[in-house]
Amino acid sequence: MAEVGASASTQESGLQCAAELQIWDDLGWEAWLRGRLASGPFAVPGPCVLDVSEDVILSYPQSDFALVEQDLRAAFPEGVARKLEDAIRDEVTTCLTVRREL
Repeated sequence: MAEVGASASTQESGLQCAAELQIWDDLGWEAWLRGRLASGPFAVPGPCVLDVSEDVILSYPQSDFALVEQDLRAAFPEGVARKLEDAIRDEVTTCLTVRREL
């Protein structure tokens, strides 16, 4: 539900994001995302990030925000990915820096 006093533009943007995120409710989203991660501009070399587990985590590239951005851009429409990147960039880069220091 839109906040009271929110502009029409803000409400429209929120509705657009909600509609774009409906893909996650679709049972075919995983196959769609795996296809995007396997080839094309969002291809990720090596094992699929959706298959990561404690046993194989060291086989995956890590500690780089560019990897997070790439995954977001593969999984979400451009506008949603950009908003998510902006929302989490500071916190995630801080966590990655702390991780490297440990």
